[in-house]
Amino acid sequence: MVNLFPTCLYKADLPEYVQWVSRRYDHHEFNQGLTGELDGQVLVHLDPQLASFFFEISDHVHKYLAEMKCVYDVHFMKTWYTITDAENPVPCHCHDPAHISWVYYLEAEDPLCFSSDSPNEWFPEAFAHAEKNFFNTSVWEENTAPGNLLIFPAKLRHHTYNTGPRFSLAGDILLTNTDLNREGGLTNPKYWKSF
Repeated sequence: MVNLFPTCLYKADLPEYVQWVSRRYDHHEFNQGLTGELDGQVLVHLDPQLASFFFEISDHVHKYLAEMKCVYDVHFMKTWYTITDAENPVPCHCHDPAHISWVYYLEAEDPLCFSSDSPNEWFPEAFAHAEKNFFNTSVWEENTAPGNLLIFPAKLRHHTYNTGPRFSLAGDILLTNTDLNREGGLTNPKYWKSF
């Protein structure tokens, strides 16, 4: 067997920020839904009290990119708190049009589940009754704990089951070219013009 096309998930443990980031929720509280994203509370990255935390997250994003041997400018587009429980899990979704997404766990009991269409599945439900292994599964469960940081491609679908409470801070990142000498990718917004 030759395994093709890996997907890179970055995981780090940053327990020293849990209490501090948790306390700042009072300044970014939302009133509807399970997430600040549904209530317009998506600018946590602009909170000056959390500047050093976001520098830390940015450092880890750059390490994630370095593993793939690429260099881009990193732009935090939006960031929001999420609070869920056993009765309100996070449904399967992705974060288009961002390039990279991340989640920092403040309280968690359950894994974050990633899913993708299996390239090996010849027709829908082909592996429904098969014993799961690397070649026939389309779901990966990554265990989480308070202080865990997960970084992953924004287009990767993910969800939770939630057997207990979950409190996190999440964000979306846009990558742009470091200079004008690249044909692909995005030009830095400083060169954009709005009409």
